Amino acid sequence: MSGNSHKNSFSHSLIFFIIVNNLTKQLPFFPILTLAIIQSMFYKCILLFSIFILSTLQLKTKKNQPPVSEAQTTVNDLKIYLDQLQNDPEMKGSLVSFYLTSSDKKEALMDYNGDLGMATASTMKAITTATGYEVLGADFKFETNIEYDGVLASDGTLNGNVYIRGGGDPTLGSDNMPSLMDFFANRIIEKGIRKINGAVIGDATIFETQMTPDSWTWDDMGNYYGAGASGLCINENQYRLFFKTGVNEGDPTTVTGMEPKIPGINFKNEILTGKKRSGDNAYIYGGEYSYERNVRGTLPPNYKDFMIKGSIPDPALFCADRLKFALEAKNITVSQPATTCRISGKSDQNRIKIYSQHSAPYSEIIKETNFESVNLFAEAIFRMIGYKLKGEGSNSKAEEAIKEFWETKGVDMSGVFLEDGSGLSRFNLISTKQMTEILKLTYQNDEEKFYYYSLPLVGKYGTVKYMGKGTAADGRIRSKSGYIKRVRGYTGYVNTLSGKKLIFSVLINNYSKSYRDLTKDFEKLMDLMARL
Repeated sequence: MSGNSHKNSFSHSLIFFIIVNNLTKQLPFFPILTLAIIQSMFYKCILLFSIFILSTLQLKTKKNQPPVSEAQTTVNDLKIYLDQLQNDPEMKGSLVSFYLTSSDKKEALMDYNGDLGMATASTMKAITTATGYEVLGADFKFETNIEYDGVLASDGTLNGNVYIRGGGDPTLGSDNMPSLMDFFANRIIEKGIRKINGAVIGDATIFETQMTPDSWTWDDMGNYYGAGASGLCINENQYRLFFKTGVNEGDPTTVTGMEPKIPGINFKNEILTGKKRSGDNAYIYGGEYSYERNVRGTLPPNYKDFMIKGSIPDPALFCADRLKFALEAKNITVSQPATTCRISGKSDQNRIKIYSQHSAPYSEIIKETNFESVNLFAEAIFRMIGYKLKGEGSNSKAEEAIKEFWETKGVDMSGVFLEDGSGLSRFNLISTKQMTEILKLTYQNDEEKFYYYSLPLVGKYGTVKYMGKGTAADGRIRSKSGYIKRVRGYTGYVNTLSGKKLIFSVLINNYSKSYRDLTKDFEKLMDLMARL
């Protein structure tokens, strides 16, 4: 038996002895124990037993993991590896850009094509959320207001309209839309409103009417990840669509349900049954404000309720309709159909506030944005930056605001093009040097490290949970990942084995290598960085 095994056996025996000893001390006096003492004894034993189990699992896990190499690498090792990657025959025609610096030094440690303008994919979210952290602040909360106009009579009749004024909150009703609408309806009733001679109106005017950028592709916009940022969002601007698939490849499929149901939406279902274990290869096609949807592709066989997700055509209208439904469920009549400021043209600002709903703090929202790579959240933050700094919640003003903001902080933003805040557009261009400099400044200003901890941890959490397992990068790199077709990248922070704090960005465009093989290349690069 090895020395480590003796130590492990001894530690387990010691923990077990403590548990047994604690029981034998207390049990002889059991009849006269008070309830409080019994509970205390019970909880102590549970705690000690939990420690015993966890220590056993951790020891087993460590035993099964290969030892991490602590051999220190050099910047030259990185250069050699990047040259090998760029010259790989499977990378012919691709562009590799990498930039590495230290948190406490001005000079770059490594600049490999760092000035090239590169498509970002979802690494763009790191820039959007970092800028929002600087501009909006960790404690910022989106605000949604319930309001009314017109005259409220003594009998509870409102001769006017009820408004739900969006404040750009992308999380509104994310997990609890029906109960939230019920809650809003109760606030309206508390105001004394019993009948509405008017409409429930969704007001999304804080953001521009166009929800999706011109550069987003048709095969993205109808799907949940292509949901545009309305000034009034609801249920993350998405719905679930369920299908019954056939037995054999080529069999037709049937739409079996939708949740939540969107009034007026029509689906032309062209989805066929695919091969066994073929996965979800279905796409929903349709633009913003359009209620005609085409569904194409394949789904695996023998499913009764296979689920895919799509984008709500008009979130503000759907939100208003759901609030009207909640009011009518409480016997509050509404004389007119639900509508929006965009449709009705009504934008009267002479309103009376009934209630204000606030989102979670910005520090919590960006953690979900970066951990789960939520496009909608990033797009809403992007537009809110434009609204905050330029007075207009549009993509063009957001781009202008972000570039000007970082210019004032000393980052040369020339050659930067920001089509969106999420990275879904293929027309975003920024260099790895610019990205790294932005993350460096954010790190230096982030006293509470809210932004730092919003980035996924390699090998542990978020979109990089399964990367770098058993390497020096495991648990040492916080990074936002990015992927769209022919574009991949990572940006974030490195805690090296030697105690250095590094900041990096790497982007690869126009590659032909397989996703799996390129993942291994990125893992190798991260391992080298962690051992600098």
